[in-house]
Amino acid sequence: MDLTKKIDDLIAANDESGLDAIIKEHGGYIFKTEYLGFTSNHGLMGEYFYSNSFEEAVEKTKEYLSIPLQKKEDGLSISLELITNFKWLIRIRRKYLF
Repeated sequence: MDLTKKIDDLIAANDESGLDAIIKEHGGYIFKTEYLGFTSNHGLMGEYFYSNSFEEAVEKTKEYLSIPLQKKEDGLSISLELITNFKWLIRIRRKYLF
């Protein structure tokens, strides 16, 4: 199972200890690369990728940068984040989704 799938499953289950264990298992941090397109008709669309390798995350970011902007997109956001814990995400999910 890839890291993105594992993290998605743990987030969906609100498994804070499982997320902490994944971060600890990977040296105390992981990287998240995200591509988001904004459209006035459809809102947000995009994808993301988690990795424990900085080089792999940078390559994925470069891949996202090579995607041409579509005429239907009003804006584009590409990010590379260093994540050391998921507590903030779990709190947001609990507050707004449950």
